[in-house]
Parts: sequence; C-alpha cells; structure tokens
Amino acid sequence: MDYVGDNIVPHQTVYSRIAFLGGSQCLHGFRGTSTYTYDSFPLKDKLLERLGIKEENLEVVAMEGAGAARPEFSNPAAMNLCRQAKELAGRAPCDIYVIWLQTNDYTGSGNMPYPVEIGNYEDAPSDGDIANDRETFFGALNYTIATLRSINPKAKILLLSPTRCILQFYSLGEDERGYIASEYTGERENLYHYVKAMQDYAQYHSLPFLNLFTNTGISIGNKKGEAAKNIWLMYHLDGTHLNPLGYDKLSDKIVNFIEEEGAKADNSRPSAENFIGHFYDLPVIVLTTQDGQDIMSRSLYQENVQVEFYDAQGQMTMSAPAKVRGGGNTGWGKFPKKSYEIKFDSKQSLLDEHNGREWVLVANYSDKTSLRNDLALWMGRELSNLDYTSSSHFVGLILNGKFLGLYQLMEQVKLASHRVDVGNDGFLMEFDARATSEDITFNVSYWPVPIVIKEWTVAEGLSNEDYLYCSKYVQDAESALFGADFANEDEGYAKYMDVSSFVDWMLINEIAKNNDAILYTSCYMNLSRGGKLKMGPLWNFDIGFGNVNYNDNDLPDGLWIGERCRWFKRMLLDKRFARLTRERFMHFYENKASILEHIDAQYQMLKNPLSVNESIWQTLGMYVWPNPVWFDTCDEEVAYLKNWLIGRLEWLKAYYEELE
Repeated sequence: MDYVGDNIVPHQTVYSRIAFLGGSQCLHGFRGTSTYTYDSFPLKDKLLERLGIKEENLEVVAMEGAGAARPEFSNPAAMNLCRQAKELAGRAPCDIYVIWLQTNDYTGSGNMPYPVEIGNYEDAPSDGDIANDRETFFGALNYTIATLRSINPKAKILLLSPTRCILQFYSLGEDERGYIASEYTGERENLYHYVKAMQDYAQYHSLPFLNLFTNTGISIGNKKGEAAKNIWLMYHLDGTHLNPLGYDKLSDKIVNFIEEEGAKADNSRPSAENFIGHFYDLPVIVLTTQDGQDIMSRSLYQENVQVEFYDAQGQMTMSAPAKVRGGGNTGWGKFPKKSYEIKFDSKQSLLDEHNGREWVLVANYSDKTSLRNDLALWMGRELSNLDYTSSSHFVGLILNGKFLGLYQLMEQVKLASHRVDVGNDGFLMEFDARATSEDITFNVSYWPVPIVIKEWTVAEGLSNEDYLYCSKYVQDAESALFGADFANEDEGYAKYMDVSSFVDWMLINEIAKNNDAILYTSCYMNLSRGGKLKMGPLWNFDIGFGNVNYNDNDLPDGLWIGERCRWFKRMLLDKRFARLTRERFMHFYENKASILEHIDAQYQMLKNPLSVNESIWQTLGMYVWPNPVWFDTCDEEVAYLKNWLIGRLEWLKAYYEELE
C-alpha cells in the first residue's frame, strides 16, 4: 500500500490486467504443456514475476488451432480471434490486450476452406464467420480490435506475429501450399506475405508490433545453409516446435515487448466507466459527490450525492439524489477500502427489492472471499424462521470516477413494513458496545453492553412513554430469564421472549462462530407492542466462519455464544430451549450440502470480479486484520472457508447430540 497524507490508498501498478488472444502458441505459453511441447514454456511465469501482476489477472482466451478469421480447424464453431474478443466483452476491461496472430488463416487444415484472403485495411469489421465469402484477414482483425476498443478505449493493443516453422515455411518463396490471389499484394501469397501484412496493418493503425517470424534470434529468417542449421539445432525440438531453450528466449522477447510498450501507454488503466456493462454480469453503482469531495465521516452524511445504478448490460435504471456517509465499525478507520451507507432523498427500489431510502455498500475487505456475509444472510433467508433478513446483491462501485472494486449491496436494517415490521409503534434495538452519547441507550442487569434504541438519536428525541415501554419490557424479560422460575413456560422468560427467533439467531451465529455475536455489537432485537421480544435481523459476519485470530474463534471446535453469552448460556439450561436448539441445528446440518453448494455457486459467479477487486486492493497472500491464515489465491481462501465450515458443523453436531 502507498501512503498519501493520512490516507492509505491501494498500490497502483502499470499492469493491472492483461488479456491474450491467439492460437496454439499462445495457449501453450500459459498451459505450459501440450502434445507437442515440453512442459517448459515459461511465458506465464515470466509475466507474473516481471510485470507484477497476479495469475488471476491474466485473461487467456486463446484456442488451439485458431486464427483471426479461421476457427479451430476441427470445429467450425470454435473461437477464432473475433469470437475470443466477444468472449472478453463479457468480462472486466484490461489495460493491455495482446493479439498473438498465428499461421492458421494461411495454412488451412482439415475440412476448413482455402486460406483466408488478406483483404484491405479498411475492410468492414466481420464477426469471423468463415461461411461468409466476403470474410478477409483484415476484416477479422478490424472486428477483433473494434470489440476490444469497445471494452476499454484506453487499452494498449499489441500485435505479435507467429514464429517461423521449418517444415512449412523454410524459405520465403518455395512453399506453394495455400497460395491465393489477393488484392493486397497483387500476387499469390505465402506466409511471408501474411506476416508482412500484419506488420503493415499494425503500422497503418499505429499498433505496436513484434515480428517473431524473423526477429526473435531463434528463427532462421533469411539465413541459409550452416547458419540456419545451427540456429535450428540450438533452439528447436523438431520441424515445428521449439525446445526449452527456444521457448525461454521467446518468452523473454515477448515479456520485454509488453513491458516496453506498456510503459509507453499514457493512462492505460481502464477508466472507471469502462466497467459499466463489463463487470462480469454484475451491476455497477456510481456515486458522485458535490465537487468530487471525499466521503470522510462515519457519523456525518455527505449531502448532495448523485447515485446512478447501471444493470449488468450497462443500462442506467436509476438516478437519484442522496446523502452518503461511511459505514462499518472497525473497518472504517482500519482499512483502505471503505463501506458506505446511502440515504436517498426518496425511496428507491434497487435490484427489484422493496422501495427503501437506506442501503449499505459493504466492502468485505478483511474477508477475501466476500462470501461470509452473503452466506449468513442466505441462511437467514432460506433456512431460518427469522421474520426478516436483509437482501444481498453483489455490485461494482465507482466513487467520483474511481472504480473501487467488488461490493455487497444490502438493505439497511430499518423499521419498515417490508424490513423490520413491528407496526407503527414498535422498536428496533441493538446491543452495541460502541454506542455513543448521541445514541438513546439503556442497560440491563446481567449483561454489560448498552442497548441502543435505533431510529432515534438524543437530538431527535424519543417520548418518555416509548422509552420506558421499550426499556422496561427488555429488563422484565431479562429478570424472568435469570429468575428462579425461568424455565416456566407461562411465567419465565418464554412469556416475554420469542423462543424460536432466539434459537435460530443463536444457531446461525454459533455455526459461524461469529465473534461479535455474544451480544457485543451488531446484535439486533425487535419488539412489537403487545408482542414478544424477538432476536434479529442477522448482521455483520465478515469476521465469522473462521476469519478471526483471537478468542480461539479461528478454531472450528468449541462453543462460543452458548458458553460466553450469559443470556444464551442461561437459556440452554432450559430443557425445552435445549431440545428446540438440537432439533433446529439438525435442520441446518441436514442442509449442509445446500450450504456448500451456495458457496460454490456464489464463488463461481464472483471468481472474475474478485480477481478485478484483487488487482485494485492486493490483499491475497498478506495479513489483513484479523485473518488467522492467508493464502495466495481466492481458490485457497474459499477452500479454507468450506473446510472450516464442515469441521464446525461436525463439531456442533456431536455437541448438540449430547445436549439435554
């Protein structure tokens, strides 16, 4: 990370994301092995080491046997360069696109038509459908480049030629295979003309071009006799492929070229707007503050913020004024990636959710999977008996023209008929150890954490009657819980508390071993007049599910809430509560497969957005508070989450089976 003044900002590298399009040689460079090559093509490793990018930020859509217009020779529906570019159009923009042109448009193979005509510079972009008689090599290139430009107009586009193969192309004019007439040269063409056409095309369109056909130091070029033979023996495996020394030298040549040309790019990083409609099928939210002012406060709203919402296709579906402030507790002062709270001037519906004024954008900075909050809320909505659990959607966020990566959009916990529904005179409360003097609070006798009555502040005021009703009810409930007759169904705590909600709230937090869920902070309750006290909604699980390095909550074994929170420890002494806990836990346990499937499905959806997020914030492979472990890849982070959860469920199953 870099430090600018008092602010921590993500380290910026010249190379954030690079995409490769091409055929066999390109594909081998990243796969490292094939039927034809040694397991020693070090292109990928050299790119990762020398350009400072991570593997997940390399997009490789190359396909064996593909050309610019010609698809893979045995499959007419396979992806040529045109189709590879269309594939990239559905992904996040890159800083650099490398088009590694191959021999396949020239050679022809199998049952594919004759070699593709070179054509003219200004041939209309074509989509690479070789059934179209008007398809040309230049037309296919025009389509490919136009598509890449539509993704990121500021990206650097680099062209590489194919290398030279002795079996087919030993001399410049002797191989008659595939000669066709062309308006481009006015004569029959061989591969040399194709490479010359590539070079001329690059010059015409001002694109950097690396000639690997003659200028690699491993190609025989115009050399004849012993000179050509010596070069060939030194660097080649056979008449078609290089040996490890040849591939090593070729990799250096390519990486040097990318490094040099990338450094020449002015402002080549994708602009934030390029992510709209190109963030892997996720919507994007744009926040623009007045005069571009930063959002600096967690307590004071920034007024006059324009909020725009774009769907996954890039269509703006909402634009409305709002005010925004910082969100989160510890993360606001500790992390460079911030959470935000939005309060619209009037109610808005986002992603088909109910209208509401207040929404939250959660950064999930310390959770490198971004899945923990989502998982807990999904369990609340799909598996629990809780009345309400917030919606959860993943989005990209742009703030004042800067793309900030992957965020989680959630409904703010608020009183409303479609959120926490307690009627017009009910109450929403939170156990909050961080309560301030501006909050309206009260305390109970058997737990030291203050309880905040939400929706009001001291400045706004709360009637004395409302305050007394709410605080007295909770105090009476607690007195019954710790009374001598607490387990009496008619006169004990069950007279005041909705037992079902307390059981399910406790179990989801216990499964997550959620550190703050011992009624410390973000622990909500609600109360309707004439009704019972209920736990919920669920909130704040980013340091749950094994993502914390204290209180032994990184370990999947051990009881947490039922042991460390006096309220729940007392309830578990009630046989009816214990029996219901055991029954409800088995309900969650029997849905273990569904829980793991949800993790897999969400990760599959988020895998590419997470790689973009990583290119901005660079948290993989390093400690972020309060990680107990950290891994180099998201795959490993998700595997840890799943393995921890499996271990947790098994430990709790054994524990609750013995509960009486």
